[in-house]
Amino acid sequence: MLKITEAKNRVSQENIIYVIGESHSLPYSSIEIAYQSNIWQTQVMWIPGCKQYHLGNNQPNHYKAAVKHYFQSLSKKSTVLMVIGEIDCRANEGILKYAYKNPNQDIENVIKKTISSYLDWLIHLNIDMEHNIIISGVPDSNASLDGLLVIGKEVFADFLAKFNQILQTETLKIGFKFLDIYSMTRSEIDSYNKKKWHIDEYHLSPLAGQEAFKKYLVC
Repeated sequence: MLKITEAKNRVSQENIIYVIGESHSLPYSSIEIAYQSNIWQTQVMWIPGCKQYHLGNNQPNHYKAAVKHYFQSLSKKSTVLMVIGEIDCRANEGILKYAYKNPNQDIENVIKKTISSYLDWLIHLNIDMEHNIIISGVPDSNASLDGLLVIGKEVFADFLAKFNQILQTETLKIGFKFLDIYSMTRSEIDSYNKKKWHIDEYHLSPLAGQEAFKKYLVC
């Protein structure tokens, strides 16, 4: 059952980064982040299983309700990091699963629609709250893909790169900041980067988030 945690006593937004997302938000739990020449504390607001698709589609659901609740529980103009999208990009679900079932659909168009619908929903939700939003990219995959892929590994790698490219472009276009976690975690020659930043097949260490804010924040 989804649990919605209250922002404690509407804590002042000063030097707190509120991290809203699925399980990839959890490594940010109560860590210190160097951001805007200051040290910031993180506070995680976890929404299990949330996808960009859930927030961007036209149907009401508990994922939207949770994000809305969190947004409205914070003081205006808080700093919010959105960590949602990795589940949309997994080899055996999300966009690729949809594309497999609908071979007439162009994957890049599905990516663009998923991302634009998600960001449009966030823009509308944020009109009154005016939060300073940072969108996290999706990390490179550390999962074993054997037996799961409906497409080849090279195609999957291209898909993940394309998703992050479009997400960054659309994020910056609307004035949000972008945390390019993909560039930090991708491995071009060997698996060094994946082993360095991942703690399991999917999730990153707290050090990854701290490093990303130092070197991979795009404005």
